[in-house]
Amino acid sequence: MTEGAGTKLPRMAAVLGGAVARREFRVTFQGQAESLWVLASIGELRGSPYLSQLDLLVVDLSSDPQSKLAFVEGFNAALDAGIVALLPPGLSDLRKTALKSGVDHCLDLPACDDALKRVVNELWARVQDGRSQPESTTEAAPSAARKLAERLARVGRHSSG
Repeated sequence: MTEGAGTKLPRMAAVLGGAVARREFRVTFQGQAESLWVLASIGELRGSPYLSQLDLLVVDLSSDPQSKLAFVEGFNAALDAGIVALLPPGLSDLRKTALKSGVDHCLDLPACDDALKRVVNELWARVQDGRSQPESTTEAAPSAARKLAERLARVGRHSSG
């Protein structure tokens, strides 16, 4: 995720429990983001004025997953950002819950730097593509209206005969 001509870098936040993990994340993504916040707890992100500016969020769910997933649900509903969850290995139920909560991608811990970079790059590309796509409501409305008109025409034929 290097910045080229016309390429925008993401604004990222990561919530990681250990000091070593936070330092490694900073080193890995330094220069890969327009802005990078690496925090120790989800509480540091709640109410932050920067929250609405985030493009990507990486959350370690190895501690306090319920609180973090509750935050992710609200965050995902309010903002158009990509979310990556880091999970302890072998917790398929937590993976399912995370995906239902709005997480876009899950990685098992320990996630190597290359795998995390790849996932973040792919997710950032999807977020950008989604933002550049025009809303398809103009195409959906005539289709829905046409279906309703067809239904009304069928009902009209049945009631008049």
